Amino acid sequence: MAISEKNFQPADYQKYVERGPDSYVNWEEMSTKVTKLFTDEATRRENVKADIDERTQSLYDQLAEVEVNKDGKWSDEVISSANQIRKALSTYNSLLKKGAISVTEYKTQMERVKGQMSELNIITKELGSTYDLHQNRLAVGENGEILAAPDEIAVFNSASGYGKLKDTKIYIDPVTMNAFMYKINDDGTIPDFTKNPEKFMAINNARAILNYTNDRNQYVISDVAKGYADQVGTFINEKLIKYVCVNRDGTYVLSEEGVRLMESDPDIKADFDDIKNIVFEKLTAEGDKGIANTIATLNGNYIMAMSEDEFKAKGGTDLKYFIKIDPNNPDGMTYEFHNDAAKQAAIDEIKADVSNNLEIMLGKKIEKSNVNYEPAESVNDADNRQVNENIGGYFQDLKNIVGGAEGDFSASVEDLKDRANKRLAEDKEGIQITDITREKNFIEVTFVDENGNATTKVIDRYEKDENDQYTDKKIPDSVIYQKLNTELRPNDYTNLSYDDLERRATDGGFSFEFEEGTYFGDETRTNVPPYTEKNHTPFNEQSTAEIPAGGGDPVVMNYEDKLNNQLKASGYSGQLSELQTIIPNELASALESAGIDMVASDFKITGEDLTGGNNQFTIEYTNPYNGAIQRRSFLFNSKSSPNGTNNIMSAMDEVMQDIFAQANEKKGKKNDDDDQAP
Repeated sequence: MAISEKNFQPADYQKYVERGPDSYVNWEEMSTKVTKLFTDEATRRENVKADIDERTQSLYDQLAEVEVNKDGKWSDEVISSANQIRKALSTYNSLLKKGAISVTEYKTQMERVKGQMSELNIITKELGSTYDLHQNRLAVGENGEILAAPDEIAVFNSASGYGKLKDTKIYIDPVTMNAFMYKINDDGTIPDFTKNPEKFMAINNARAILNYTNDRNQYVISDVAKGYADQVGTFINEKLIKYVCVNRDGTYVLSEEGVRLMESDPDIKADFDDIKNIVFEKLTAEGDKGIANTIATLNGNYIMAMSEDEFKAKGGTDLKYFIKIDPNNPDGMTYEFHNDAAKQAAIDEIKADVSNNLEIMLGKKIEKSNVNYEPAESVNDADNRQVNENIGGYFQDLKNIVGGAEGDFSASVEDLKDRANKRLAEDKEGIQITDITREKNFIEVTFVDENGNATTKVIDRYEKDENDQYTDKKIPDSVIYQKLNTELRPNDYTNLSYDDLERRATDGGFSFEFEEGTYFGDETRTNVPPYTEKNHTPFNEQSTAEIPAGGGDPVVMNYEDKLNNQLKASGYSGQLSELQTIIPNELASALESAGIDMVASDFKITGEDLTGGNNQFTIEYTNPYNGAIQRRSFLFNSKSSPNGTNNIMSAMDEVMQDIFAQANEKKGKKNDDDDQAP
C-alpha cells in the first residue's frame, strides 16, 4: 500500500538513541594499522626484490666460473651455454620487474638453471674418467669376454652417448631453460630430432647415460647355463644315470639312448624343459632388456641403435635385426624390436641356444657323483674338432689382416673376400667386397653395389682425439677382430655369436698372440692377389667374335681375318697411318685382358718406305718390368702379299712374349717406385 501523507509522520523517525563509548570508530588507531600494513608489504617486497637480485647475481657469478677441461672445443661449448643462460635469465628478470611473470615463476627458472649448470659442471669434470671407464670395458676380461653388454656399447658409441665430443653442441631452450647436448650433421646443420633422436641428449639425463654400464656376462648363454650345473647334475643322477657308459679313463658319458629318452619320454622331457626354462628366465629376467642384450650377444646380426638411420649407418640392412633403444627415456632405457614377429624370432633363437648349451653340458665328460653333476671340458669327437680347427683357420685369416706379413695378408684377403661374398650373394645384399687394405691406424673394407658404386667401412685401430686425429692409444685387438667378423664372416658361422666363434677357435688351436718378429700390424698392406703366370697364345691361333658392319649377330673369325678387315689402305703412307692405330690398340687390349696396365699410347709405330718391295715397320715400347726400350720390326706391303698379315702378328707375338716373360720373372711387380709393394 502506498504511503499517504496522513500516515507518514516524520516525528516517528526522530527518536534519539544514546551511543556508548564502544560505538565510536578509533580512526587514529585504524590509520596506524593501515599504515603499518602497507609499510610491512613494501618492506616484504623490497626484501623479496633484494633476495632475488642477490640470487640472480650469485647465479651470474656461478655462470662466470663454469668448469672447463682440456678438451678445448667442449669447454668452449660450456662457456657458450653459460652465456646463453645469462641472456635468457636477464630476459626473465626484466619480465619479472614488468610484472609479466610472477616471483614463483622466476624462482622456478632460477632453480632449473642451477640444476642444469650443476650437471654440466659435473659432466665436464668426469668426461675423461668416463671415457677411460668405457674404453676399459670394451676390453676382454679374464673370462675371455668383453666386459660391456651390447646396450652399453651401443650407448657409448652412439652420437648422443659418449663417442667423441667433436662437433657436440649445447643448446639452451630460452622458454624452459632446459639444456640439451646434440651432434651437428656432417654439413653443419642442426639435426631433426624426430629422425635422429640418437643425436640429442637432455643434460638432466646425460650423466645417467654417460655413466651407464651393464655387464655382458649375464647375457652369455653358455656362462649362465654353467651356473646351473647342480640342477643338471641332479637331473642326470635322478633321470639319466643308468644311461651313461664308462669311458676308458673312468668317467661317464651320456649314451645315445639317454639322449633319445630326453626327447621321447614326456616326464624326462618335462624335467629337462624345466631346467631350460630356469636358464631362459635368468637371461631374460629384465624383460625386453634381457631379451635384447642376450640376442645381441648371441647373434652379431642384431644391432642396437636409437634410430633406423643409425641402424643402417652401423651396417644394418634387414630391419628384423633392428633393436631400437631409447636411453633418454626418463623412466629408464627402453628396448623395442621391429615388430612382434622379430621379437618372437629372437626369443626362439635364445631358447634354442639355451637348449643346445644344456645338451652340450649333458654330452660332456662327467664325473659320477652321488649328488651333483659337475660338467668338465668337452670330449670333442672328430667332427667337432674339425669344426673348431676350421674356425681357428678363419681366425688366422683375421689375424693376418690385423698383423700379417705381405704374403699372408694377401692370401687371407682373397680367402675372406671369397667366403664373405658368397654369404652376401646368398643373402641378396646387393653388394660385394672388392678390396681389403691395412694402414697403421685403420683397416678399410671396400664394397661395390650392383650399380658399381663403391663404399668403404673403416675399422679404426687407434683412438682419435677431439680433432678427429689418430692418437697413439691402440684399440684392443679383441674389438678389431669382432668388427672384422661383422663384415667378413662366412655363411658357415652366421648362427654363432662372436664369443662362441672365439672360444671354438681357441679350442681349435688358434692363438691371438704373435710370435716374436711376426707382427707387421703397423705396416701398410694392400692386397696383392697370388700371381698367375702369364702365357701368350700366338695371334694366328686366336679367334675373335666381331659384329658385322651392317649389324646383326656376332661372327666368330680367326685373328688373321680380323686384321685383314681392318687393313684397307694401299701405299706406304696410308699403311703407316693404319698400323699406327691398329697395332697399339690391339696390343693394349690383349695386355689389359692379361691384367697388365699398358695403353695404346705406350706403343710407337714407325716405318721406312722401301720402294719396289715390302716396307719396313717397327713397334717401339718400353717394357714396364725392366725399363728396357724394345723394338720389333717386320716387313709388310699388302695383306694379300705372302706372309703380309702373318708378319704383323709375328711381331706382335714377340712384343707380348717379351712383356709376359719379364712379368713372370718379376711376379707381376712393375719396375717403378710407385708400384713397388711395401
